[in-house]
Amino acid sequence: MLAAEIHGKVSDSNPPNQRMEDTLTSSVFSVFRYLNNCELLSKYLSKACNIHNKYLEFAEIDRAWIYFWPLFKFQGTGFRQPDALLFLQTKHGEKLAIVVEAKYEYGLSNILSKGSTNTEDNIVKKDADISFGHQLMDEYCGLKCGIWLFTESYLDFDPQKELFETNQKYLLYVTANYEIPANDILEGLKTSPRFKHCVYTNENCSYSAEEEVYWVSWRDLWMIIDEIGFTKNNACIKYSVGERNLIRDLSQFLEVRELQPFNPFEKLAPLQIYQSRFDDLSIFQGLKPIDRYKETL
Repeated sequence: MLAAEIHGKVSDSNPPNQRMEDTLTSSVFSVFRYLNNCELLSKYLSKACNIHNKYLEFAEIDRAWIYFWPLFKFQGTGFRQPDALLFLQTKHGEKLAIVVEAKYEYGLSNILSKGSTNTEDNIVKKDADISFGHQLMDEYCGLKCGIWLFTESYLDFDPQKELFETNQKYLLYVTANYEIPANDILEGLKTSPRFKHCVYTNENCSYSAEEEVYWVSWRDLWMIIDEIGFTKNNACIKYSVGERNLIRDLSQFLEVRELQPFNPFEKLAPLQIYQSRFDDLSIFQGLKPIDRYKETL
């Protein structure tokens, strides 16, 4: 929540649904920023898959730097703003950069050409009066060759330098879906790279996008926290008392947002054996036998 407040995302000038989305992003990814142990982040990212059902593979994460709502642009365009940009370093020294686009109750914010409702017609030409198109592909392309503006800084980390030198770059789409929202991704792949306004656009811009655009559900995080044992008050000696409290709060926060897996049989109270207030035979007492029916005609 702190990051959303710092970046002005909880202002009354923002629509309520946008504030809900931004506070969710801030609350979840800030936890990864505060933890000294990257196990939870590693497990969560390992649940991410692409449209070919291939999971994101990497060695155990050793360090993580997280930037909220950075800006990027292409030459001759306005700015786009993804929700977060993660720089990761594994225990083997490998480096990854992951741009995060997170959604809660609403879909993508695609910018389409004026007066058109057909995706095929919404191709942004270099002489068009708008600059971007499909949100996921804009951000994927921005990760590859965009010009970035960072308002946050770490004393021991230069994001501009790291982004330039990092070879492993991925886009992570986070939603509340139970299954990968393939249509969102496929639509972006279909329209990229022509969909953005960029002087460097060529047919190879989206060559690796099918392999490098991943999706993960918010619900996966609740499941991981539960599997590790935080919701069962286990010791979890890898984490300090403060970290354990923080992660338990995160689990409850996800439940408040109804982002835990659907389990209709969870927390059901046992039923007692039904006992009648009447003796089984008492309801038949006082009844008289009925005479045999006789036909009168």
